[in-house]
Amino acid sequence: MSKICIYCNTEKPESAFSLEHLFPQSLGGAQVSDLFKTRHVCQRCNSIMGMFVDAPLVKNFFSQNDMAETALYYIDLNKPRPLPLRYMGVHQSLVSDPKLTCELWMGPHGGLVYHRRLKADSRYDTIAGGNPIDNKKFGGEVYVFAQHSDEYWNLVLLQSVMKSFKYAKRISGNIDLPNDDNYFHETTADEDEFLSNLKDAQGKVHKGSLAVQIGFEQRFYVNLLWV
Repeated sequence: MSKICIYCNTEKPESAFSLEHLFPQSLGGAQVSDLFKTRHVCQRCNSIMGMFVDAPLVKNFFSQNDMAETALYYIDLNKPRPLPLRYMGVHQSLVSDPKLTCELWMGPHGGLVYHRRLKADSRYDTIAGGNPIDNKKFGGEVYVFAQHSDEYWNLVLLQSVMKSFKYAKRISGNIDLPNDDNYFHETTADEDEFLSNLKDAQGKVHKGSLAVQIGFEQRFYVNLLWV
């Protein structure tokens, strides 16, 4: 059995198709009517749409930070739960290796999270976090600095980091916890050196930059009209 992909108009076997959520799952796409879901999109087109249509809409500076702000209305003060992190852009002076970059994220109650990773193709500069496919192969490291002594907020911060950076090595900046792989990992000499630089940078002005794609929502609108 075969069918034709509605995006690339190519006939392919049914095994080459996957479920396409016209509304991204992160925006509740799994909960909407089947009218906004289709199995007439091949896996290749599904991946391309996710990378160059959904991601610019969901993972840009404005959307990411709006989700972080909105999530504060649903905090459970009795049970720590992960929350979206705020994207603060790329730190300009921490990384000297041209192959690497370091993004700054802000967690609940002001916790700082530095994500050192491979620099992605420039096409992903407007996507907070870069290329998610590359990050699965090389997650880099996240260095976590709490700004609060309350255990509840520190647990929220750690859970948020674990959810947001599933493939990254987690390194404590100033949080004392048992040596547990579920939280933090052992560091290398290079990571210790970078951590030392981060500690020296605490309390000082951070200069960063970010890129914003003008009209990032237009491809998404065209996708809805097309389908």
